[in-house]
Amino acid sequence: MLGLDQERRCDESKSRGGVGGKRACGIGYCATERPSDCIVSLAVNAKGLGLAFYYGATLPDPEGILEGSGNQNRFVRLAAVEDLAKPAVEALIAAAIAQAKTPLAKDVIGHLVIRSISAKQRPRRAVEKK
Repeated sequence: MLGLDQERRCDESKSRGGVGGKRACGIGYCATERPSDCIVSLAVNAKGLGLAFYYGATLPDPEGILEGSGNQNRFVRLAAVEDLAKPAVEALIAAAIAQAKTPLAKDVIGHLVIRSISAKQRPRRAVEKK
């Protein structure tokens, strides 16, 4: 599959507030450890799995499969893992890799960086047992 098995470094963005304050978990594929260098990420929340493009607003999308209306990010909802092999999705991944500000290194084996970017939350109240 184009792109997803070619990453050299990964930046994982864990529990974070997603769209509408929903919790999400994701793994971002990056050329460096800087979140702003993220090329594409897989995100999962209560609504399912999505493929998010950090600079998706600038990607060519002739099939019109990108969702979102922000200034920068766009995403594709994935109904099944097989959706990643669809030509339109692979074309978006290839375009995102091609337009990356920092290109992926060709001769480097990547590593996984785990970093929490969630805001600190106050402790939950204990529930009284009846």
